[in-house]
Amino acid sequence: MKDLSLSEWKSKLEVSSKSKILDVRSPEEWQGGIIPNALTIDILEIDAFMREINKLDKEIPYFVLCILQKWR
Repeated sequence: MKDLSLSEWKSKLEVSSKSKILDVRSPEEWQGGIIPNALTIDILEIDAFMREINKLDKEIPYFVLCILQKWR
């Protein structure tokens, strides 16, 4: 796994037509904006997250979006 800049993300997504964006932010964070066609799985709901992750096609590259926020 590698951190990508926005421009790297965009160019890699354009090259790989089968790739998917996996948005692992919480529902509250999704309210700030959802990426069209992204798969949304809340990483904070660990049991549900693991069930959904295990259902994903292992042959497809996924680009994971996770915005880190300060813990309160």
